[in-house]
Amino acid sequence: MQKSPIAFCVLCHVLAVFLLTGTAAMALGLSDLPPAAQETIQSNLNGRTVGGIETKNDNGDISYHVELKSRDGEGWDLTVGEGGKLLSIDVTLADLPPVVQTAITTQVGQGKLDGVARQSYDGQTTYLAGITDANGNARDFTFAGDGSVSSTEASLTDIPDAVKQAVNAQVGQGKLEGIDKTLDDGEINYDATMTNPAGQERNFTVDEDGVLVSKEVILAELPPDIQKVITDQVGSNKLTGIDETFSGAAASYDATMVTSGGQMRDFSLSLTGKLISHQVFADEVPPPVQDTITRVTAGGTVTRIDLYFGAFPHYEIQGRKDGAPFDFKVGPKGKFRGMEN
Repeated sequence: MQKSPIAFCVLCHVLAVFLLTGTAAMALGLSDLPPAAQETIQSNLNGRTVGGIETKNDNGDISYHVELKSRDGEGWDLTVGEGGKLLSIDVTLADLPPVVQTAITTQVGQGKLDGVARQSYDGQTTYLAGITDANGNARDFTFAGDGSVSSTEASLTDIPDAVKQAVNAQVGQGKLEGIDKTLDDGEINYDATMTNPAGQERNFTVDEDGVLVSKEVILAELPPDIQKVITDQVGSNKLTGIDETFSGAAASYDATMVTSGGQMRDFSLSLTGKLISHQVFADEVPPPVQDTITRVTAGGTVTRIDLYFGAFPHYEIQGRKDGAPFDFKVGPKGKFRGMEN
């Protein structure tokens, strides 16, 4: 699809989500990529040709941004992981599920749709739409598979004063790169990206009252005992990010890694280094747990499963049913332990 010169920021947002890095991008040819990445790109050409490829290294997590050109000169973009996973790709409105088409069309109103990208992250598919409203203001919106808006591009001029003060305090002498207003299970947060005075890009989250919820940290900044626990947990996989969360007694370090098979997994540990939880997938839980999940979520979808440790180990399941969040707990032997509020 042809990009608007001023409006469509989908590529910028996708790069912010998947490709943030402190190193410069390197131009490559298709033959320079791993075979799995080449195969994914070739299977998504659909008559288009490769116009250029850039590689990005985010803490060892390699991905490739590919510019495609169609015969009529229109430009398309896709992003693929080193293991061949398609992370994002430009699509047309007609390619989307009907409920998402309707949601985007409603959001556009009297404005203009500048482009849409389908994204895959942490096992979930979302749709990023660049929209210019009737007043000429360009903004990105992220839609979930059920058509709900999960995030909206924001700026310092249209966020609450308490949030603005918190963002400015966190950025300090650095540079604010962008803000997204996110909506998750009725909770509103503001996710910001900044470049600190040392030139490092960092993310942080502030709630709607201006309280710092979490901030990105790097392994070398953490106490040695915490570094060891994280390193042991990651093993031969790739550590791609760590957030320090601030929730009183529930404060924790939340880390993300990518397995050799290209799967993203999260795990959390306490500030004292005790493992709190570890993300798992449906085919990895015991059969009795699988049976309970299938029974409880009948007619719905599972978006995430975490195994929690401690005195009372259990699985916490996040899902959606009838267009609303549907979260519950299951014991290690398959006993249903109730819905989450």
